[in-house]
Amino acid sequence: MPSQPSFPHEVHDYIIDFLFDDKKALSTCSLVSHEWKVTSQYHLFRAVQVCHPTKVSAFNSFLRGAAHLRGFVRDLTLRGSGVSNGTSFDDQLLVTVRDISFLASQVPRLKSLSIDGMWWSDTTPAESQETIAHEAIARAASRLRRLSIRKIFTTPDALLDTICLFPAIAHLDIERVYWTHDIDRRAAAAAPCAPDATHALPTLGSLRVGPGSTYSMLCCFLPLVAKRMDVAALGTLALEFEHFDAGEELLAFLRTVAPYLRHLSLKFGKYAMSGNAAGAGLKELRLSSLSALQSFQVYLPGEDDDAPHPPRSWTLLRSILPLLPPSVSDLTVVHEMQLEVLRSRLSNVDWELVDNLLAGPAFGALADVTIRATATGARRFCCFPSDDLWDYPEGNHEQTQAFFAQNLPQLTARGILSVV
Repeated sequence: MPSQPSFPHEVHDYIIDFLFDDKKALSTCSLVSHEWKVTSQYHLFRAVQVCHPTKVSAFNSFLRGAAHLRGFVRDLTLRGSGVSNGTSFDDQLLVTVRDISFLASQVPRLKSLSIDGMWWSDTTPAESQETIAHEAIARAASRLRRLSIRKIFTTPDALLDTICLFPAIAHLDIERVYWTHDIDRRAAAAAPCAPDATHALPTLGSLRVGPGSTYSMLCCFLPLVAKRMDVAALGTLALEFEHFDAGEELLAFLRTVAPYLRHLSLKFGKYAMSGNAAGAGLKELRLSSLSALQSFQVYLPGEDDDAPHPPRSWTLLRSILPLLPPSVSDLTVVHEMQLEVLRSRLSNVDWELVDNLLAGPAFGALADVTIRATATGARRFCCFPSDDLWDYPEGNHEQTQAFFAQNLPQLTARGILSVV
């Protein structure tokens, strides 16, 4: 018989699982109850954030002395102070490829890594033997599947050195990346890349390049991805354009992934498609060459409610549709128009042309057309301040559905049109 009364082990596990998201309670209870220690550590260290001003090197030192905790970490966030105008260089959280590689080698069960608001101090590709050794260990040990990088200052080589630490990334999400010095994008794209004789090229399953990054960043980044990673596994690509330009680097990348890409998403900002060259730029993308493409999603830019110009966003859609390959079976259109604006702006759209195109032989494989609104409310005008100026009556969604059903009768008759 134990000298002290104790709950059954199953009761301890039940209580800990109930408190898994309350780290303060778990920490306190694990200090006073030895029976809670091992099980509570699983929850306490499963998701870890290393936040400014704590340095990555300091967290690495902590891991050296806590080997028993390394296997618990599944979700890791490295968070700096961001890239806002009020943030000085001294306030940035500096990091190196060596820091990341050593960290990756210490947490072999890591599934998700998020790097937010960092400044890479590397300016050239890693060359030291110690760094190369850490990179090899990281690649051999890594099980990382999801990598998110946003609001960072770095160089193309340092960024790819970091990404290539992980041999099989399922999802790579990049947003607001800025180069720390001027980059000759042509020289960067043409620079030789020494092959790694001991390791296969890392694979990449899904790539999203979000808003905020400059187009010069995109034109330096994509050629290096094609050169240093095995893009044959790339099945999903999402690109967001604040200012659209069908540069030769983007076109070359699309040609490289054309045989493999199954899902493509393009998002255009409000001013991305201004100018007469927009239509010609879309044609240069040669979307019809994406022979494996099954799903296509396009985000149409928002429009100024008071502007007298015609509905450019839906004109953009009409320009894109004939460029798609016949293999597309799933088409999604996302727009930002309110219901009353939708009615007035789309009254002059040639819906018969759109309906005939989508229901015709050019889209014989089409099985699902989804039109999704990011905002479907009706503006509620009032003469007093209010935190909620948008009203969402239940009839709005039905009216929007009826609007598209009336204008796209063939798609409606086939039962493949949905408005959400």
